[in-house]
Amino acid sequence: MLEFEQLKLRLTANEQEIKDLKYGLSFSIPEKKQEAVVAEMKVRFTIQRPQEIILDFRESADKIKEVSVNGQPADYRFENEHLIIPKEATAKGANEID
Repeated sequence: MLEFEQLKLRLTANEQEIKDLKYGLSFSIPEKKQEAVVAEMKVRFTIQRPQEIILDFRESADKIKEVSVNGQPADYRFENEHLIIPKEATAKGANEID
């Protein structure tokens, strides 16, 4: 679950190894303009081998409420507007980040 004012995402890995990339975003827009917009993000992709995945996230880390990879809570790092998913959290084949 993400709260944000602006959300920009980019998946970084070896482009030749990423297949079937799909992004899904859903938003809950409150009636009051002073309240934060709540968003949920889903990224699906296929990779040839487990690898670190980097998502551009041009917001502060406190906007990230939780991250899961393939249905499991994920340990991740947040550095310089990047959400970094460790190689150990990904799998060969289909992957999903929520």
